[in-house]
Amino acid sequence: MHKNVTDMAKENGLDYHFEKAVLANSYHAHRIIHLAKKYKLGNAAEERIFKAYFTEGKDIAGQQTLLDLGKEIGLEEKEIKEVLNSDKYGDDVRADIEEAQKIGVRGVPFFVFNRQYAVSGAQPVEIFTETLNKSFTDWKNKN
Repeated sequence: MHKNVTDMAKENGLDYHFEKAVLANSYHAHRIIHLAKKYKLGNAAEERIFKAYFTEGKDIAGQQTLLDLGKEIGLEEKEIKEVLNSDKYGDDVRADIEEAQKIGVRGVPFFVFNRQYAVSGAQPVEIFTETLNKSFTDWKNKN
């Protein structure tokens, strides 16, 4: 399975190294993502954390790792530490988990489009294209 995902990623310009991956609880990483969203850096935080995990084999549960990654994308060290040393954004993460459970997420990756269509697992580009087109058409017809 990992080889298939690695090969598909490589075809799309991504360099995955599952052999380096450090299994970790991503709760604190998700709290840092919520902090980043406050500054419109949510996508940058997600991408950087994904790269740290999938490519670099970093422990995304480690406070120092999250501090370094947060600073790399432009977050202030003091605010990152404030989040990591508290439960700030914990309610947001728990709400995300609850929403994911309600819509049937059972694993990752799992992508939801327009809160209506879902793609589970690593799928061919055609599946994503079809789902995006269907989602966009529905959205356009409603607006």
